[in-house]
Amino acid sequence: MKIEKYLVLNRYLLSLFGFSEPRDLFNKLKDKKPGYDSDGRSYFVNTLLALDDLRMSRDELLKYDERIRLLVQRINARREPVTLKYFQYLAVLFTEIVLDNLKNRQ
Repeated sequence: MKIEKYLVLNRYLLSLFGFSEPRDLFNKLKDKKPGYDSDGRSYFVNTLLALDDLRMSRDELLKYDERIRLLVQRINARREPVTLKYFQYLAVLFTEIVLDNLKNRQ
């Protein structure tokens, strides 16, 4: 039995994007290039917005993406620039979603 089946929060977060297995979401994003388009949106969020089974509002997802962009921008202002890989982006995105839910939706 895989431990992932018992991680309720992980399952919830994956379900927001219409997935039940992490590898399926990873496969959607792993070939996308890191960085941002001319509108300031990450290439990852553009892929997520195009998902058929997206179960969160487009505006929320764009808000989280903007927060991540600003966070990376702040980090890059003080050190050698970093670019988030798809799994790092997802980790930060999931953190943003959880913290937003804890803070603003109790």
